[in-house]
Amino acid sequence: MKSRTIPFLVAMVASIVFTGVGFAQSAKETRGATPYLPIENEPPPKLIVDDPLPNLLAQGVVWIQWRAENVNIVPVFGKAALGVSPRVGHLHIHVDDLPWLWADASNINTIDLAGVPPGPHKVLIELVDANQPVQQSMATSTTRVARSRAWWPRSRRRCASRSRARGRSSSTSARSRRR
Repeated sequence: MKSRTIPFLVAMVASIVFTGVGFAQSAKETRGATPYLPIENEPPPKLIVDDPLPNLLAQGVVWIQWRAENVNIVPVFGKAALGVSPRVGHLHIHVDDLPWLWADASNINTIDLAGVPPGPHKVLIELVDANQPVQQSMATSTTRVARSRAWWPRSRRRCASRSRARGRSSSTSARSRRR
């Protein structure tokens, strides 16, 4: 029995070692260029935005994951930052074409909106350089958010509306039905 086990284990270890070596990536491939050396001919920045996560969308919470390539998202602003290599920038987030926006330089990778009312909404995400005001976006992405109206189960909504009409809370009416 031992004579079969040893070659099997040797083959298993060898396959794991060689498979791991084939998939290994360098730190530069995974994290990007070092911040200590200037980059010649930097590729253009790129913004990748996913669709909103469905988890809490019905409750009015919108989570939009994003990723930026060829730019470091950091809280650095001003004309002096334009000459930094690798380049730096941040996000501008607009909701429903409202006249205000907010800047996000956190690099957390998820935009978090809460209290979004039911109905369709538009979220414009711009990847911008460190100069203010913004002359031109490095990259943009528009995401459509369609939040449904109902987030309580229908039966619960009916009970709550009937109880309110009778002047009771939904928990009071549920207790009185059990008696």
